[in-house]
Amino acid sequence: MGGVRSWPDPTAQSSSDGLRKGKAPELSRGSRDYLSIHGFIGYKNLLNIKKYCQNKIGLFMVTEFTSDRGMILLPYEDFARIALELEFFGVQAPATKPEVIKRVRDIVGKSMIIISCGIGVQGAPLGSAIEVGSDFEVIGRTIYKSKSPRVITKKIAKVIRGVIE
Repeated sequence: MGGVRSWPDPTAQSSSDGLRKGKAPELSRGSRDYLSIHGFIGYKNLLNIKKYCQNKIGLFMVTEFTSDRGMILLPYEDFARIALELEFFGVQAPATKPEVIKRVRDIVGKSMIIISCGIGVQGAPLGSAIEVGSDFEVIGRTIYKSKSPRVITKKIAKVIRGVIE
């Protein structure tokens, strides 16, 4: 997994049905470096995806949504533990819920990368997820809906540098 890092469009995120039917061959052919997978698809499906990707793609387990839990029945802690057990590359914990990031960090320790969505448009301030234990913040709409993406990106970089220095 070297060179430029790519992240799949949400529409390319995994579907175990697609894997079983052979509709996701691009996943293991170098078109992606990382893939986010929702933990609620089930343990057997997570194993199938891990096997299919053959460690050529860094897998991240989505532990919790940035909004309400919806119909997710397992607690986010279980998804973090499963990600550890299956040796995923990392986990996603929502920036809008700093207590979740802290708890997930307690579970996975420094052995896994934590990425956090929900920065900016969804309400979490820049740098807030990193301050409580996330390694990276996923910042999308704040940039691509800006009238000046270059200006906002420079502002984001300055804020993040201030947090990590």
